[in-house]
Amino acid sequence: MPVFKTRHGLTGTIAAATLAAATLIGASPAGAVTTCTQSCYLDARAGTHTGFDRLVFDVGGSELPTVQAGISSTGEYTVGGSGDTKVVQIPGKSYLMLHTFFSHTTYDDGSRSYTTPTILPVALPSLKGVQLLSDFEGYTDFGLSLDNCTSYNVFTLTSPNRIVVDVYH
Repeated sequence: MPVFKTRHGLTGTIAAATLAAATLIGASPAGAVTTCTQSCYLDARAGTHTGFDRLVFDVGGSELPTVQAGISSTGEYTVGGSGDTKVVQIPGKSYLMLHTFFSHTTYDDGSRSYTTPTILPVALPSLKGVQLLSDFEGYTDFGLSLDNCTSYNVFTLTSPNRIVVDVYH
């Protein structure tokens, strides 16, 4: 069951949610046990459905991050830490920017938890790509490159923990 569910038009507002969940314990490539005590991204996958494309982020840790989403016409973003302005690398007609708080793409020991490429081209009707933009001091940002998009919906699910983004065409 979704923790929150808000459908937004292209000029939509921000959606947010938090939820307590179980601590992720897994094995790193070296075989050592790794933990994620707050929240960490594990992977992302996308698929198309009748009328919309869906992007799912699997999340581990003791809680789901707070999520904010908004449309950008330019794809510009500021890199956490450096303050540099960059542009999402996969071209789109518009961009859905996801900002998450209390999240990381690494385990507590610093090893990488997010197994998806940082720039992932996707060939779906509305969703054209996903890019990890920044992971800095508990803030993780993603940029979604969009083609024809009429609205979007961002919500969370548990058992297992996920952030779901539906992009309608």
